Amino acid sequence: MLEQAQERLQRTHEPDVMVDVNLSTLELRLPPGYGPLSDCRMRVYLDSTLRGQFHLVGHPANDSSLIYSNAILINQLI
Repeated sequence: MLEQAQERLQRTHEPDVMVDVNLSTLELRLPPGYGPLSDCRMRVYLDSTLRGQFHLVGHPANDSSLIYSNAILINQLI
């Protein structure tokens, strides 16, 4: 789905796209002090060389604060 999002951005020139994540199938290890997430999505965008990157965006179940991960190149996963 991340590759499809990257291809969509290269085709449409949108700034970014959010990809839904199924928390029941995602193996996610949060830092100490963070409980489970109430929701999670991947924000996919293109860098200056038009390579796709993504980072996780979510909200902890115990409050409405926003957490996100460092960016990762989609090509690193292939």
